[in-house]
Amino acid sequence: MIDRTLGREAGMRGSGVTRRDLLVGGWMTLTVLAFYHNFLFVHSTGLSYLYAFGAYGFGTVYARYDAVIRRLLVIGTIGGFIELLGDYFLVRIAETLVYPTGYPFLLRSPAYMPFAWAILIAFMGYVALRFADRWGSLAAYIGPSAFAFVSESGYESFASNGGGWVYTTAPLGWIGHAPLFIVIAEALMFATSYYWVRREWLTAGVGIGLTITVSYIVVYYLFALVGSLV
Repeated sequence: MIDRTLGREAGMRGSGVTRRDLLVGGWMTLTVLAFYHNFLFVHSTGLSYLYAFGAYGFGTVYARYDAVIRRLLVIGTIGGFIELLGDYFLVRIAETLVYPTGYPFLLRSPAYMPFAWAILIAFMGYVALRFADRWGSLAAYIGPSAFAFVSESGYESFASNGGGWVYTTAPLGWIGHAPLFIVIAEALMFATSYYWVRREWLTAGVGIGLTITVSYIVVYYLFALVGSLV
């Protein structure tokens, strides 16, 4: 296991805002704003591909000069490709998620999706490590989960309403245009970020990818079961 000393060894420890914090925060902020621009104003699937590959490309360049980001992006990339199984479940089995057609696909997902997930996984892992450095392990588990619940409830809703993808069913209801079970599943999966990013990179990538997939499956069926009883 790679414990909290990862942050200290890589120059992450400290209560103040670091140069890396600003770079990672800027990278994530610009990525989110780009997708919001598309979902709110343009509604172009092609632009989603451009933004995702552009943001991932920036991350790979940045990762060449920063070992922490390089490791997190490798973990995120592995997890992002395994997440295709989660999308397959939502699209093919649960039949609750629909993506626009006309562009390259991997399984049942747009080809840019693993790279978009790689960025998100890397960012949540970074948040977990920084929370651990500043506030301890409990905050490192709770922080990314709370962040995911708040941010993804808006992001998923905007994406669904803006042409990124569409949800057709939602056991136990919606948050805006996003199913409640999706938002809950994403909060749960990112509660494990701190656990996984302290593992060896291959274990971490596979672990977070499978956690994402299992979270969608378990929460969907749990919500469907409860919905059938009420």
